[in-house]
Amino acid sequence: MFAREGAKVVVTGRRPEPLEEVAAETGGLAVAGDTADDGHVRAAVATAVEAFGGLDVVVANAGLGFGGAAADVDDERWQRTLDVNLTGAFRLARAAIPRAGRTGRRLDRPGLERERARERYRERRLRRVEGGDERLARSLAVDYGPKGIRANAICPGWVITEMGDRAMDDLVTERGISS
Repeated sequence: MFAREGAKVVVTGRRPEPLEEVAAETGGLAVAGDTADDGHVRAAVATAVEAFGGLDVVVANAGLGFGGAAADVDDERWQRTLDVNLTGAFRLARAAIPRAGRTGRRLDRPGLERERARERYRERRLRRVEGGDERLARSLAVDYGPKGIRANAICPGWVITEMGDRAMDDLVTERGISS
């Protein structure tokens, strides 16, 4: 969508082949790597700045999920989920902020304060790192909104991806649901 609107894009992820396909379709650049790797994140940001002269929009959408209840998840899976889903978004923001364009509008901080009660309710409802993502976006908005950098958390629910399809197939099989 960004490319259709005229943006120059850099796509990143662990699998080079799909990245190259997306880069070719969008006229963008592919930078393969793992969002949990700070060096990769910095390289992706540097590639965008060097190739296109700046950075206006960053989408931190890397994610994985192993599933399972708390008592069933080992420390390695838990840490990997945090490293990719939450720490990766933090590292991307940290790398991008010093190089971000200043085209955003000032955020309404008083509006954030008025929603405090609603936030507490939402925070209790959110599970695992999704709550961390929301809080990270809110923190970035408060800290950098006055400097013209906008931060948003978009929580779309289930998204059709290979990972999502596999998880849905597993759920259907586990529960004996017919499609």
